[in-house]
Amino acid sequence: MKFIFSICSFILFMLLASSCSGQIMKTLDEAQTLKDSSQKFIGKPLKYLLKEIKPEIKMAIADPSSSNQTRLGVIMLMFVDPKDYYQLRNKGKSPLRIVIRVKEYFDWNRQYLPIEERQKWSKEDAERLGDFTILAMRVSGEK
Repeated sequence: MKFIFSICSFILFMLLASSCSGQIMKTLDEAQTLKDSSQKFIGKPLKYLLKEIKPEIKMAIADPSSSNQTRLGVIMLMFVDPKDYYQLRNKGKSPLRIVIRVKEYFDWNRQYLPIEERQKWSKEDAERLGDFTILAMRVSGEK
């Protein structure tokens, strides 16, 4: 009887744990949820934030910090490709974006890439920048 009770308790615990865990931003409509929980990510590596975002990040614009200045690096993650981004901007609209300030110096020299690839976010970008410390973040724009 104890054995059955233990197994049932374990299964119940696992079901509760799996239902409580999950991504904060599963769709673009849930961007406000990410905005409301932004304090959760301050001081943590960027990879923790990236795990909480399910919609595909298609574009990134970065302004790296300079090693001889105290300025912070900025990374803007967007959910539209560069072509759609510029079409929206020409219409006076601002696409949904997550603006992240990071502590570490990073290189964002993409001149060697073809023009259509320079602003695309890649898995390699996520791996390379994943350990950077988030100092501040905000969500802005329209979906």
